[in-house]
Amino acid sequence: MKSILQILSLLVILGKSVESANILVLMPLPFPSHTRTYMPLFKELALRGHNVTFYSAFPYKEEIPNLKTVKVDNFLVGFIHDIAKSNFADFNGWKHVVFLWRMGLTCSEKLLQQPPIKQLMHSQDNYDVILLETFFVHEYLTAFGHKFKAPIINLHPFRAENWINFNVGNPNPFSYVTDFRLEADGQLDYYDRISNLLIGLFTRISGYYWYLPQQEATMRKYFDYEGVESMPPLKSMLAETALSLVDGHYAISHVAPNLPNIIPVGGIHISKNNTLPQDLKKWMEDSPHGVIYMSLGSTVRSADLKREYVDVFVKVFAKLPQRVLWKWEENEIPGRPDNVMISKWFPQQAILEHPKCKLFLTHGGFHGMLEAAYYGVPVVGTPLFADQRGNLHIAKRKGFGLMVKFDELTVEKLSDALNTVLSTPSFKENAQKLSRIIKDEPMTPMELAVFWVEHVIRHKGAAHLKSARLSLSWYQYLLVDIFALFALFAAGIYYFFKLLLGLLSSNNDKMSKNKNETNKVKKN
Repeated sequence: MKSILQILSLLVILGKSVESANILVLMPLPFPSHTRTYMPLFKELALRGHNVTFYSAFPYKEEIPNLKTVKVDNFLVGFIHDIAKSNFADFNGWKHVVFLWRMGLTCSEKLLQQPPIKQLMHSQDNYDVILLETFFVHEYLTAFGHKFKAPIINLHPFRAENWINFNVGNPNPFSYVTDFRLEADGQLDYYDRISNLLIGLFTRISGYYWYLPQQEATMRKYFDYEGVESMPPLKSMLAETALSLVDGHYAISHVAPNLPNIIPVGGIHISKNNTLPQDLKKWMEDSPHGVIYMSLGSTVRSADLKREYVDVFVKVFAKLPQRVLWKWEENEIPGRPDNVMISKWFPQQAILEHPKCKLFLTHGGFHGMLEAAYYGVPVVGTPLFADQRGNLHIAKRKGFGLMVKFDELTVEKLSDALNTVLSTPSFKENAQKLSRIIKDEPMTPMELAVFWVEHVIRHKGAAHLKSARLSLSWYQYLLVDIFALFALFAAGIYYFFKLLLGLLSSNNDKMSKNKNETNKVKKN
């Protein structure tokens, strides 16, 4: 029945397809997990006959008809490696806000001087839509929407969160929509709500009044094309974002209100054709106690971790009866146990899908967490920064994982977490329950994303999906003007009755005085 629904959904999409469109994709910053999440979408759009021009530091490995890749230098490689050497215990949500803003300002200066980007500024090409990671330090690139007179679709690397919600008018009640940097979910206690409110306001105020003005100055400094003098303010261009494809899924997040132009497509990168190399497949299947897979993602290298952290992992793995696959970016690990296989790259989804994979030791990035849940594999997480602590907090609450922070990382604590998850059936059962929920959808994330991209192309934008919130000032949105009128009215009534009572009291006093005087006269 489900396959029939999927076929019908696909036929509806195909029936509403548009003629070949020119699509510009701008994902020039070197964040592998962000880019590779949406690369299947760009490929699918090209295979459907659209002309896709893709600016990225990560080109496709194969030739794809209708898809042209423009290589942008990976100018952040040293910066990214330095992150791995940080003291992750100090990397709290507040510091992450400032970290993102500063990184965004650094990136804009460097990126807008890259030859491919400068050439694009003077390009005479025409584009029907622009796909852009707008609200993750790419805000200034919305100027290309003005240059090419094309609507912009935001590709967001997280669920819809405070910064994007603030800029596009999506509801973001601080009482239960949690900032992705906090160790919290939708079930907020009193102190969680205080933290959520404060970091939310800090993000909005610092972003709106400090970060965006500097980005706008950089944008106007480097953008030079015919008609640039009519470019609207950056904040106005951000508000004109037609649609957002957000990389989130309610199964491993919390439920939040979204406008119709906020489209969750979490899982769009998940492959249905996973295969293991024969030698790796045999190595896994020959393990009598199963396999643990460890990866810290594609941004931070395990090989760049502090030696003290690496030693903890090595000692713990040496005691395990399971075999361990460890994504390690160098040729060898000093003291590597016999039960550990290392490689600079592993087919992660194929490993997680294999029944011999018993546990995923992860940094807690959203994609890895979603893949683990999709394939029904429990997790133990050692978070680094960004949304990872929050993701692992949710995994713990939903009962399919545990978290060991780097500032608490010891042989004993990591061993206890691994053994607890491996020996307690409920972790596996809860992961499998989430797997069934994630797979129970009427349309795949890919079908959904393709439909909405083509919807924006067909209608030359998506103004019909936008909220009236964007036309309201802050005091109108918060009903301050109405409450002020109510307060004024209440104050007027209060003072009216106070005056009336004062007059009545004064008259009573006068009448009483006159009566007393009359009585005195009568007595005399």
